[in-house]
Amino acid sequence: MTSSKDVLTVLGMLCASRNYRSQFFLNPEAVAQDLVGRLRDDELVQVRALAGLHLSVEAGRHAFAERMQSALDAVYSEATCPDPPCPITTGLVAPPEAS
Repeated sequence: MTSSKDVLTVLGMLCASRNYRSQFFLNPEAVAQDLVGRLRDDELVQVRALAGLHLSVEAGRHAFAERMQSALDAVYSEATCPDPPCPITTGLVAPPEAS
């Protein structure tokens, strides 16, 4: 399945905006469509996967959403770092130091 520009736009906003991210995980389909307009069925499948809706257990979805938000926060932090390399403060494993 190929990602469309609309799904990539949603993913980009998930990386770039903490506010968008928090709203997205509450109501992924509606929030995504508010951003990009009506999505095709295959695009909705991808949006649901980004939100963890493919997981069957509610606790699994919650843990997935927390991990996704942490990973997306790391992308945001790296993208906005004024003087790379910046420390990763989200609990993710930092890359090994160059010797």
